[in-house]
Amino acid sequence: MNKISIIIIMSLLLLAISPLAYSADKPQQQMPFNVYTDKNARDNHFIPSGWMGDYRAVKLNYSCIENPYHGNSCIKITYSGELPQGAGWVGVYWQNPENNWGSRDGGFNLSAARKLTFWAKGEEGGEKLEFKVGGITGAHPDTDIVAIGPIALTGE
Repeated sequence: MNKISIIIIMSLLLLAISPLAYSADKPQQQMPFNVYTDKNARDNHFIPSGWMGDYRAVKLNYSCIENPYHGNSCIKITYSGELPQGAGWVGVYWQNPENNWGSRDGGFNLSAARKLTFWAKGEEGGEKLEFKVGGITGAHPDTDIVAIGPIALTGE
């Protein structure tokens, strides 16, 4: 597998997502609702902590300054293509609280959400990825799952 570098120009901005990943016992969040806007921004609400697959073959730069779409920084994820866990793929959930696989209460009431907006570009273009929202199960599960892809990124 080839090395893949992507810059997830993660002004991951939750402008809206169907009634996805929300807790009815929590106050409904106003939209837009930011997932990530800039390194150390006060309105970052989730943490990239749910690593899966060949996660040891991934480097995450949470403060990349290589041409961010908006703000001063973006997130750059580099996957070497190595298979340290033998999976042949890698994934990461942005979680709240950190490392929460549904065993702890967390998250936000995003029932007003209707779509997720983000910007992602490949280092060279042609990198193929899938993007998903939701899907964590357990005592405190996400309330839905939505996916797109695989899609080929551009270098822009």
